[in-house]
Amino acid sequence: MTKIRLILAVWVCKALGVLGRMAGKKSSSAPGVYAAKICPSILPLLAKQVRRGIVAVCGTNGKTTTNNIIHKILTDKGYSVVCNNIGANMMGGVITAFVEKTNLFGKLNCDYATLEMDEAFSVKIFEKLTPDVTVITNIFKDQLDRYGEVELTAGYLKAALKLAPETKLIINGDDPLLCEIGNQHGSFISYGVGERVSEENISAFCPKCTRELDYEYRHYSGLGKFSCPGCGFGHPGYSFVATNVSLTDGLSFTLNGDMDISVNYRGFYNIFNILAAIASVKTLGIDISGVEKSLDDYKPQIGRMESFNLKKPVILNLAKNPAGFNQAINTVLSDSRRKDIIIAVNDCESDGKDISWLWDVDTDILSNETVGSIGLCGMRRDELNLRLKYSELDKEISVYDNISDCINRLLEKDGEVLYILVNYTMIFESQKLLKEMEGK
Repeated sequence: MTKIRLILAVWVCKALGVLGRMAGKKSSSAPGVYAAKICPSILPLLAKQVRRGIVAVCGTNGKTTTNNIIHKILTDKGYSVVCNNIGANMMGGVITAFVEKTNLFGKLNCDYATLEMDEAFSVKIFEKLTPDVTVITNIFKDQLDRYGEVELTAGYLKAALKLAPETKLIINGDDPLLCEIGNQHGSFISYGVGERVSEENISAFCPKCTRELDYEYRHYSGLGKFSCPGCGFGHPGYSFVATNVSLTDGLSFTLNGDMDISVNYRGFYNIFNILAAIASVKTLGIDISGVEKSLDDYKPQIGRMESFNLKKPVILNLAKNPAGFNQAINTVLSDSRRKDIIIAVNDCESDGKDISWLWDVDTDILSNETVGSIGLCGMRRDELNLRLKYSELDKEISVYDNISDCINRLLEKDGEVLYILVNYTMIFESQKLLKEMEGK
């Protein structure tokens, strides 16, 4: 009976996936949800067929990029890989990713699976499969009405790790909260940036005794080389470390003192994503020689500094919480060209209804002389406008009812490049519109 249920679930999942693509829908969660209703054991039945190893990727920011870089490296090395690479990271999306790689009889012929997982769903997914490697990129404030503060997110991850005591844990060693999670797990592999690159003066507190942490250097949102003056809790050191970092003309750095890596995409935060991916592949027991080409060839997924050619270059980027927005703005400002900027924020269920986090975004730095006009849109455009008013920017700021009008108007401005920063539910609409405009 289980075999029949599995086959039926696979057929339904595949059929719904085809229908969804025909309808132009990007989400891949729904087919997996229906498959699980037909065969509740579908995920463990498929996961146990993975021959060599499963990687779970969690964290507030960077998990989609990290997951997809792992997938790129593994496939370039000739392995067959299950991957939920468009970011459908709840139970349904993970199931759909497996089913896409099976035949019509539920047989899976794959070496590895690399799976992005929503932190709040990590426990439910870990109940169904046991990752050989678990990566946690960071824990930042995110979707306050869904996750609460960072301690709640940490609680989800701790509970998941208790279900997988043998998983090899890889963490961002520059994140103090993750280091405490690593200590509780028993052992961990850490990565990070081992020098001062760009500094953001945000206070962070010891996860053990709550004293304010000291920093030899800090990067952003509490990441850096930390130590606690109260209880002695401190930075663990690195297994994978980036030095000689350059943020000019893409990104470049030296890995562990002997591998020079250079990529053509932007964003200081992407160095952490690259380190996490390399650490994961190495921990799987795979030779990392030659990964430089895979990293340089990697094309960021939808809305990750995605480029379009219209009347001028247009760059679309997802930013969904304070850490993401602050890093996105800093990345935009690192571009020396004259620029106009669109910021669009919705408050749909997938975005989180509570947008009070906007007040944690450092919009004051938009006073930069390279910034021309700023366009605001999305469901919460009025709140965005209020936030920018408190920054007292000497810029032309306009509010638009829809993203189409906003883009068309700002394309007429004098900037050499247009940057568009949007949160989750704005990303697909924006990308679709930009592709249509690019094709005309």
